[in-house]
Amino acid sequence: LQLDALEDGRLHVGFVRLPVDRPLKIVPVVEDRLVLAVPESRRADLVKRMPAGLRDEPFVELSTSPPGSPSFQAHVHRVCARYGFRPRVVQQAGDFVTMLALVAAGLGLAVVPKAATATRVEGVIHLPLEVEEARWRVGAAWVPDARNPVREAFLAVLREELARGTMAGRASPSGARGG
Repeated sequence: LQLDALEDGRLHVGFVRLPVDRPLKIVPVVEDRLVLAVPESRRADLVKRMPAGLRDEPFVELSTSPPGSPSFQAHVHRVCARYGFRPRVVQQAGDFVTMLALVAAGLGLAVVPKAATATRVEGVIHLPLEVEEARWRVGAAWVPDARNPVREAFLAVLREELARGTMAGRASPSGARGG
């Protein structure tokens, strides 16, 4: 795990889902929301049946094995649970583009980050997921007592970019924790 690598010194800075339950310094970097990717041809039907009608739908999900993400999959399952169902997974994929292609092919629905919708896939539309659990932040994290000049230079550039607002979907630098 990345958090373990940070704590044992194998990694000097990492990008992690917030919040973390470890003694790390954090600078929030980006914020995103999950959306529901559906075949365009099914939009009207699914909008009428959301959210209860989703429990019987087939889903495509991000794999937990590399290059997938166990934390992303757990996040999706928490959001679905908030809507009162567990996704009926029929296929896993290693990346969001493949997931969207599988949705376009009619294999199932998918919960993806809104940022992934920048990759337009013909025949796929994205429906909002309004629950608060659909939002998340990612931050740069590091061990506070380990001095590392390269990491400090990287963090200085990161903070400068955040302050200038040049990073898309960035988190507010005023919410930064740590040094």
